[in-house]
Amino acid sequence: MHQNPHAQIQKPISLSEVATRFGVNATTLVRWGAQGRVTTIRSLSGQRRYRAEEIERALSSHAR
Repeated sequence: MHQNPHAQIQKPISLSEVATRFGVNATTLVRWGAQGRVTTIRSLSGQRRYRAEEIERALSSHAR
């Protein structure tokens, strides 16, 4: 699959923002990261960050 070189790169969002925006429990997000379902990005201070498109993909595959 080829990526569009003109696609806008989205800034990773915090665990709490993902939980609020997508209605996913924070514990579920941590578990998905441990399972490899989503990539967990760590900030310099060690906080978890996620990419919205990965969360959307995980939610759509989880609903099936």
